Amino acid sequence: MLVGVAIFQKVKFSKHFPLPHLRALDSKHSFLSGFLIDRDCAAETTKAIFEYLSKPNGKWNAVVFKNKSAGTPFSNLTNEAAQAFGIKWSQFRQWERAALFPVGISESSQNAISKNVKKTIRRRMRRLQEAGNVQWKILHNDTLTPESIETLLKLENLGWKGNKGSSIKSNPSEEMFFVEMINNFRNAGRVFIN
Repeated sequence: MLVGVAIFQKVKFSKHFPLPHLRALDSKHSFLSGFLIDRDCAAETTKAIFEYLSKPNGKWNAVVFKNKSAGTPFSNLTNEAAQAFGIKWSQFRQWERAALFPVGISESSQNAISKNVKKTIRRRMRRLQEAGNVQWKILHNDTLTPESIETLLKLENLGWKGNKGSSIKSNPSEEMFFVEMINNFRNAGRVFIN
């Protein structure tokens, strides 16, 4: 039974690490890079992956993750597994993703966020409202129409990603893949967009 997949690319050197290393697969279609693991077997599978990566006969000197989240259950598992095998994390840079409070967020969730982050989120919301009417909707399965998917892609293309040519809409084959993937998830009842 397959419980996890970890895909890596061999790299001779990079500006971040000048020796042969592995780079974890990352995708334009996700904010994260790393592993795809069944949540019911996450601890055991993560440990097995790090055990393999830490073998002394490996031909790599490091593993690079382009995007690694912090403070999530999975990032905690990867940190624990790395520590168990004597693997040290080194961070090249850190950033916070843009976030807004959806309508109806619980008070306990709001209390978990620092005052500075709340202030930043309120400022972002004011700036967004200056551009037009802001509404929160969760689209899933049947309510996620081809028109709403197209709107999402157009919005992403309007910002810095479109200007840099890194938005999904900037590459026709990436756009076709994304639309097909979202439609397949929708048909399986496994997608929502907020």
